Amino acid sequence: MKPMDSLTRLELILEKQYKNRRHLVSAANDVYMAALRTGIDLNKLLDFVESGESFDLKKFTKVKEGNVFDFVCEEIKDTSRYFIDITAGGNGGMASIGRGEFFIAFLTNFLVCISKSGRGDLDYPDGSEEWKWNGGKINVDDMQGRDVAKNLMKILEDRDEKKLLKTKTFVPFRKEDRKKYEDSVIDKLNARFWEAITGEEKESLTDNKLKKLCLRRACKKLFDKTDAIIVADDDGAFVRFTNAESMVEYYDNRVDSLKMEIRANQSNPVAFYLTV
Repeated sequence: MKPMDSLTRLELILEKQYKNRRHLVSAANDVYMAALRTGIDLNKLLDFVESGESFDLKKFTKVKEGNVFDFVCEEIKDTSRYFIDITAGGNGGMASIGRGEFFIAFLTNFLVCISKSGRGDLDYPDGSEEWKWNGGKINVDDMQGRDVAKNLMKILEDRDEKKLLKTKTFVPFRKEDRKKYEDSVIDKLNARFWEAITGEEKESLTDNKLKKLCLRRACKKLFDKTDAIIVADDDGAFVRFTNAESMVEYYDNRVDSLKMEIRANQSNPVAFYLTV
């Protein structure tokens, strides 16, 4: 078969996901180059995809942890590693295609679809799943960071506690603040920060307690819109959570190392960076 014939075959497969021609061509180019770089004939790769041999979806969906590449057939495993980073186009809804989403969708011949519903990143035949690669974020709340900061300042003003501030505003977990504030003051400001997000009053919160409250809220919020979540590393290692409780339990023991994004003057919501 001529090279252009195999490329046309690839594009016919990708049309299941891509309606925008520019995005389709970009994804096709990336798959073609992955095959070229790893020395596999493109038609042979597509044979595996169309026959259902490329990825063991049934086994993959049953495990709670493992390595995503272990479910790819041996002949195309090296090629599939390039698919993780294919993020051409959008999902047809309001979001872009994130890392790892194309990998699963393409290798299952789009039996798993990149979601347009807003419920997770991928739609399986029997549910939805969110994918986060190491460093992927989950929001504690959708409120913009600058609005949280405004709420905090109003709470401090209403309580006549602005005098506690030794900086222009307060952002939890900043190491440099440890030199400026006593622990008891930080604990009180942490509690006011939590109130600024949730409206829930607390007298004081240590850094650890605040982070755990934020973690529980973020996990619950996530599972309001998806059935499961996978967090994966660049080497393919992953963990899967099917409920908020199991996710909280996993990260509760690692909460000290969990990094958060908190912006006082930007739109970014308060969020966690997930790792596995």
